Amino acid sequence: MNLNATKRFTVAIATTLLISTVATYGIYYTKISEDSNTQNNEITKMPFPSKGIHYSEITSNDYVHSGSDIEIYISLTSNNSFDAYKEVTKFAKENNLSLNTYHLSQNPEWEYAARTFHTLKSIKPDIELDAFFNIFINNNNPKNITNAITPILTKEKINTSTFKNTYSSFETIKQTNHHLEHATQANIEFIPTVILFGKYYIHFGSFDSYTDSMRLIHNLKSE
Repeated sequence: MNLNATKRFTVAIATTLLISTVATYGIYYTKISEDSNTQNNEITKMPFPSKGIHYSEITSNDYVHSGSDIEIYISLTSNNSFDAYKEVTKFAKENNLSLNTYHLSQNPEWEYAARTFHTLKSIKPDIELDAFFNIFINNNNPKNITNAITPILTKEKINTSTFKNTYSSFETIKQTNHHLEHATQANIEFIPTVILFGKYYIHFGSFDSYTDSMRLIHNLKSE
């Protein structure tokens, strides 16, 4: 998924009964469009892996490494992100690597999904969210978020009022903004993107398959 080169300030206002604060997303790209097969077709075939095509070193002075071996940046409404999330999560578990997932929220559809994710994780940290991805991939802009995720709430025995209150809370909005700000500092230009050991960007859009992208991650891990 491509992030447009045009940047702007996006302001998110979070109000609680006792606190009124403004959370600024920071300068970021204004338009997000789904990555397409044409992106791969435009990439010149080069020996695998090719630095500058398949991966590159981080040069941003603003980026602050989270401390995790792997960081993955995704949208919860994207099939490409879901596939990458599953592959990277599996790889991290098999190789005993720590993993941080950043759920981006540059537009209303992404924000609905990201805030719902943080809400569910706050209420039940060990919740499995594969079904959650499918809900937002199939319906990017649900008119009623609570109704859209009722099957998950029922299965996990989460009270509807608890969900609504947590979803609207300052802490949930703050966490959503934090993920976006971290991606801004890291100069993330495509999703899904992986940062490995705080040193390398892995450009998933340059690969013909996730098998190849995971092979590159394994090779860089072994260096």
